[in-house]
Amino acid sequence: MIFKQFNQWFNHVFSHENYHTITTFRPYTEQSRVGAVLFGVASDLSLGRYRGRLGDSDGPESICRMLAIHHKCSPSLPLYDAGIIDDLDGLEFNELQAVQYKKVSGFLAKGHFPVVLGGGHEISISSYQALSDHVNQPENLVSQVDECSVYKEPKARVGIINFDANFELRPTLSPRVGSVFHSVASFCTQNHRPFHYLGLGICERTNSQATFEYAEQLGCHWLLDKDMTMRKKKSLQKKIDLFLSGVDYVHISFDLSVFSAAVASGVNLSRIQGADWSIVEFALNQIVSSGKVRLLDVAELNPEFDSGHQTAKIAAKVVSTVLDNYSHLKG
Repeated sequence: MIFKQFNQWFNHVFSHENYHTITTFRPYTEQSRVGAVLFGVASDLSLGRYRGRLGDSDGPESICRMLAIHHKCSPSLPLYDAGIIDDLDGLEFNELQAVQYKKVSGFLAKGHFPVVLGGGHEISISSYQALSDHVNQPENLVSQVDECSVYKEPKARVGIINFDANFELRPTLSPRVGSVFHSVASFCTQNHRPFHYLGLGICERTNSQATFEYAEQLGCHWLLDKDMTMRKKKSLQKKIDLFLSGVDYVHISFDLSVFSAAVASGVNLSRIQGADWSIVEFALNQIVSSGKVRLLDVAELNPEFDSGHQTAKIAAKVVSTVLDNYSHLKG
């Protein structure tokens, strides 16, 4: 396993006149000043072996190149570079998960906002587990009084908002393509914690009827890609508000396949329908302004198929939009 810092790449990638963009990334040294922490997981470990288009492991580097150019750091929210886990020595999936879990848990314990860049969508498993365990520690729970005046510590309600064409709820015994949030749901069941899920941009064509039925059984909420338009933004707003009212914290998991291939060529799922940036930005603004978002994952960028870095630029816009809104809350 190799750890690299993003800014080490940028020194070689960008010309001198662009060097000022690099200074927005500060090496992460467990700073006490709260900020956002970039952490890359360069892996196709669990899912890449089962799909036809490998290359997601190069996604973090590509996203950060665009982020360094286009993102402007807020004075109220420093941006730290915690580097990347690079699987060059055949690390097993469970081992990589354990490393990611430990790193993300450490960021959260310091009060930072983790931004985890993939890589395959499997990165969201460890991210969710780290956040759920963090907010369910006794010192992070708020005691409540019931009718008998007995103090209880309720389970913290962590909501997943998954921007994705797929539910990622395929039932499997171990992580496989399309099973990310089934693994998360199983984790919640094992730990006696509620499972809250909202899927935005779900494509009817790429999800089976059985998956829709299973999502309903789990109590999931979703909005189809055909309804992710500015024309229907009021409906989207209500859907998001309803979901947010039922959770304490939010984990945004952003799969770039929520966009069509015409908008984002560097994704592993090619389809006709997909959300536009305008409605995605609208949704992100609303979600982050709630003050409940604690973590962001961005996954499924395949640079090999990303013409003109089009998808990497959109991924960078996703990160910038979330961090800009988050910094306003902290400012």
